[in-house]
Amino acid sequence: MIVSKARAQRGLRRVNTLNLEGVKDPRKLGRYGHVPLLRLLVFALGVGRMALRAVESLGDDLPQATLRALGLAKAPSDTLLYRLLGQQSLVGWAHALARQVKDALLHKEIENDLFGTGVVTIDGKSVWSGMFAADPNCRDQKGAGLPSFVLMSQRACLSSSSARPVVTQTLIPKHAGEADTFETTFGFLIRNFRRSFEVITYDAGGTSRKNAEMVNAANKAYVFAVKGNQPTVHLAAQARLGNKDRFDDAEQVFEAFSHERVDGGPLRREIVRCSVEADDPDINFATARQLWRCRQTHTKTLPGGTVERTVEDRYFITNRVFPASQALALVRLHWGIENGPNWTMDMQLGEDDGTPCRSGRGVAVTSWLRSLAYNLLSMWRRKVPPRRDEGITTWARAISSLLQALLSDPASVATPV
Repeated sequence: MIVSKARAQRGLRRVNTLNLEGVKDPRKLGRYGHVPLLRLLVFALGVGRMALRAVESLGDDLPQATLRALGLAKAPSDTLLYRLLGQQSLVGWAHALARQVKDALLHKEIENDLFGTGVVTIDGKSVWSGMFAADPNCRDQKGAGLPSFVLMSQRACLSSSSARPVVTQTLIPKHAGEADTFETTFGFLIRNFRRSFEVITYDAGGTSRKNAEMVNAANKAYVFAVKGNQPTVHLAAQARLGNKDRFDDAEQVFEAFSHERVDGGPLRREIVRCSVEADDPDINFATARQLWRCRQTHTKTLPGGTVERTVEDRYFITNRVFPASQALALVRLHWGIENGPNWTMDMQLGEDDGTPCRSGRGVAVTSWLRSLAYNLLSMWRRKVPPRRDEGITTWARAISSLLQALLSDPASVATPV
């Protein structure tokens, strides 16, 4: 693969078109421009540079022409970047992220290619865990067998797009839960992306009657997972749709199914549904129209030839009647946020490994920068051709390609990867 002059220029343009208007400069004076510093941080996080010293080294490696194009006379020091992140406020980041996604939708860099009407999936995700409260909203989890302090965010992903961009996030206050934060996140989605999606999916942490009524009032569809935190609904769903631990539903006919290979073995999903009346006393979701059960059966061969078979039932509640094939597609899309931004930010962009700045609101600011970086990388990845033996370009290959594009002098000839 060759990184051409045009590709290198596109990589630089992707970084330089980040609209950070509204993200205010906390410094009174500065030798470096505020926006150029933030854009450098986004690019660095997007290519896996988690430590500020690595960001400084990356800046030293960039061609002078690239630095000038970014608006920098020379590479900033790690100390300067640390002070900036520690002083930076949280104002303006949500709209900066929204503008990035809107611009990509406008230019067809992001499309609803997996589900035409658009699906947004919301999920809770930790952006910091450690032995001390690195942010005012960190919650104390002593005694839970976990790191003592964790900072949680509620992320929303356009899971109907193969790029799976993060469209917004809300930091969850330390005394609040995911369900309590949903109103803020959903309100932002309606104000900024109303025309880009029709369905909201959420795991059981966000399932509540209040949230269901909120989505329904906005004329959107919800598909909420149901678990033990909604015991009455969960028990009703099991009674009506069956349970893997019961045998009286063994002959129940499923309505749609899918096959794929996961961890070296076949994974089969089957879906069955039943109707819900508006005045159903067991459900008590006035807006609900259907309950779903998705049965997931995974078979794999262990070392030594032993065959292991696991069966899991997952239940969902919705206010719309979808065809069975679409219902199954929505269940599968629901996990797009785990396989897309959550996994990538943890494993490729180092979110689980810590944060480059623990001063001020540095942890929270970095979570916004990392979301911008993930979107930048994800959109770039869609344009990088895969190797012959790959169905889709790997994240590692996309990172390598984006890094090489920015290390190439935009005015130079093609540079081999």
